[in-house]
Amino acid sequence: MIEHDVNIYSYDDYIEFLEEVYISLRSQRPDYSQRDFARDLDIPAPRINQVLNRKEGLSVKRALLVSKKIDMSEMEREYFSHLVSFKTSKSKKQRETSREYVNKLNHNHSHQYLNQESWSILDLEGWDIVWNYLEIESRLESLRTICMCAGMKKESFNEIILAFIEHDLIGVFEGRAFKKKNNIAFGNSVSSRSIQNFHIRKLEDSIRAVKNLDNSKRKNESMTFSLSKEDIKVIEKRMEAFLDELRLDLSTQAHDQVYTINLAFHPAIVNGGHHA
Repeated sequence: MIEHDVNIYSYDDYIEFLEEVYISLRSQRPDYSQRDFARDLDIPAPRINQVLNRKEGLSVKRALLVSKKIDMSEMEREYFSHLVSFKTSKSKKQRETSREYVNKLNHNHSHQYLNQESWSILDLEGWDIVWNYLEIESRLESLRTICMCAGMKKESFNEIILAFIEHDLIGVFEGRAFKKKNNIAFGNSVSSRSIQNFHIRKLEDSIRAVKNLDNSKRKNESMTFSLSKEDIKVIEKRMEAFLDELRLDLSTQAHDQVYTINLAFHPAIVNGGHHA
């Protein structure tokens, strides 16, 4: 299985995606050759050379086989298949269907990964709240008021806005802020400790939110169950697929509320042992 750090949803051309995967592998292993790439994809070396040089294309059937050689979720494999289909399918109807699928999914799921210099934003408490509220209010004065009503200090708000500007996440014009990126992600460049601290803060926020819920109405569910070690990978893939599909078909305009969804998957200590 080819492991990589390339976000497929950033591409509407399957050849560009394969090129980036190859470049990513070469950056990790300078001696990694195109022949090695062909071997890992189970494609003849001359064929992958022709594909990367746009002299030949992949068939939909071959695309399915190739996608199974690359570390991707089921949703990502389907996206890759449509990337190939709308370029190479002999059926005009299928090409149009795949093009529509790609345009829609790419719009809803395109994640823009930040470089290593930007991951310090994770350490700014409340940065994600400000980021999400930007969907609702672009005027900085009103945005500051909303965030302060949510419990944020004015100094913290100002620090976050300055960090967004410094890392080119937002622009400011005539007192209004606009996003330069949509769905931001940090990828593997973030330290585990920073990610852990961020999740701890989000869990604390969730606890406060649950305590403020109307307890006369049942609006949330919780479940705890045991798993074998073999089943954990299955659950992880299902959670990954859920996240891939979460925002499909949602409106991209006229947002008027901000919600946070937390998915927790961690071992619980029971009788001295660990159970998922």
